[in-house]
Amino acid sequence: MLTKFEKNLQVEFSFASTHPDFRIRGITDELRRVTRKIALNSGAEYFTTFCETWHDITQNWCINDGWKIAGIFPGNFTRWNADNQEYRGCEVHFYQFVGEGENYATKSEEWHLAPEAKEVWEVLERVNREIDRRFQKTISK
Repeated sequence: MLTKFEKNLQVEFSFASTHPDFRIRGITDELRRVTRKIALNSGAEYFTTFCETWHDITQNWCINDGWKIAGIFPGNFTRWNADNQEYRGCEVHFYQFVGEGENYATKSEEWHLAPEAKEVWEVLERVNREIDRRFQKTISK
């Protein structure tokens, strides 16, 4: 599912799930292609999504497609856990600029971050540079 935030020129790729009997069979590949095409034609400059942590399949999709890691959100969403019980799951937050979107974003040099937040940003930047380096290598083949 997609959620478009018109005034923010943003699309959020929302939750989708596959029944356990059908996972790892490529069923969601076509859904991913179609949703991506719709999002790319939406006029949005910024994509965002949250990926589950009870598996790393969707995390690897995002990383292999050049998405950047924004952070890890423990307890961000509630999940059903049988017998009418719930738990708070953990997600990895990813983002991707589209078109000229990154040109309009503030630069990290303009931010005023607490030392701890600055340290987290520096680690994310290092990891995201490596993700981008590997992605650029795959698309230049």
